[in-house]
Amino acid sequence: MYNKIDDLGELTIEELHDVLYYYDAYIQEANDMDKYQDGWYPVCISEFYMCDYEAWKNNSEHGTDKVYVKTIVIEPVYVSEFYECDHEARKNNSEHGRDKVYEKTIVIDKPHLDRINYLVEQTHLDFEVEGLIEDSTVESYTAVFPDGCEADVKLCAGQTNCFLDAVLFDSRGHEVCCPDCPDSLGDEIEFEYNNTLYIVRIKEK
Repeated sequence: MYNKIDDLGELTIEELHDVLYYYDAYIQEANDMDKYQDGWYPVCISEFYMCDYEAWKNNSEHGTDKVYVKTIVIEPVYVSEFYECDHEARKNNSEHGRDKVYEKTIVIDKPHLDRINYLVEQTHLDFEVEGLIEDSTVESYTAVFPDGCEADVKLCAGQTNCFLDAVLFDSRGHEVCCPDCPDSLGDEIEFEYNNTLYIVRIKEK
């Protein structure tokens, strides 16, 4: 048993590395078990430290006999080399140049996904044959992010064809981002708002 410190800022470097290791394991377990599909989302690292860290460290909740740690050694570079080679990429990269990155996955049955992509790929459709109504929303899928923002990914019918539309709404329901949509579902759709990157992945079931 250890004496818990309420403020992460008071931990030593070694203790912080320990917390980060188990927090990473906590996130990885959720990815491996597809917990996001059931509406699960991670807590912040400070809440993890206060509520779950001790259990993970002692393996009491998971019945784990052993913990294997993989260590990756990264060779440092000089500041001048970093600036020339990595500075701009880090500045613009989604995981380093923004405050937060949220990711959600929408799972769609393969026959349904194939049908959507078929409709999008056609340049001209017989709406009566396809059972479609002009200027309407045919299908709509929503991804809810931990900060309250929601992304809608929609299959829409125009007057002669179908197209994909994606919109990000803030926690108050205001439209805040309308990115360019892919030509078919199955790719990532990215939204950016308030220095945060939101990623929606469409996954075939």
